[in-house]
Amino acid sequence: MKAGICLALFLIFAAACALLYAQVPAASQMLRQEELLKKQEGLEEQLEYKGKVYVKKITITGNTLLTREQIYDATVPFINKWLNLDEIEQLIEDLLRVYAAQQKEVSISYALEQNGILNIEIQEKLPLDK
Repeated sequence: MKAGICLALFLIFAAACALLYAQVPAASQMLRQEELLKKQEGLEEQLEYKGKVYVKKITITGNTLLTREQIYDATVPFINKWLNLDEIEQLIEDLLRVYAAQQKEVSISYALEQNGILNIEIQEKLPLDK
């Protein structure tokens, strides 16, 4: 009977050790993730200091007058790039020039999301809007 109890205690102890051992990689992974987050935060601070943001995608809403090709030609030089405010303003000016070439008036606003998506909203002034 004592042997059975000792065996049961040993098995419980062995199972507990196995569980603890299995969690060690998870703990080291958590530490690694924390380190990566700290590095990312440091990089974000450096980028904010330099005044640049990464634009991975540009979305445009409100456009009915320009073709997809015209929009693509105006935006593609700015996608997947680190941009400062002047460069974003250059993109807006490029879009305004495309509309002006067609003798169309528009107003453009934009917002940059934290995930790197630059949302551009175009308000086209139709002939009746004068």
